[in-house]
Amino acid sequence: MTTKGAEPIRTCLGCRRRRPKGAMLRLVRGADGRVSFDGTAPGRGAYVCRDPECQERALKPARLAHAFRGPSEAKTELIETVVSGR
Repeated sequence: MTTKGAEPIRTCLGCRRRRPKGAMLRLVRGADGRVSFDGTAPGRGAYVCRDPECQERALKPARLAHAFRGPSEAKTELIETVVSGR
């Protein structure tokens, strides 16, 4: 049972640690199968820590396919942004 007003807990796609939703970034898979960071877009979402290492691990094709239950592709720009440290 959760207390009233408690923040939801989500699991990081990169490191599998559980954290409050507000401390994480949301990845979303669009209808075209492309993945982007967007906290408000509709569709299937997954969460990742703000740590660049977790983000790099999370953007691997096998992790994305598992999280989004189907083939997914991270845009090259998204990967470059994560690698450069956002």
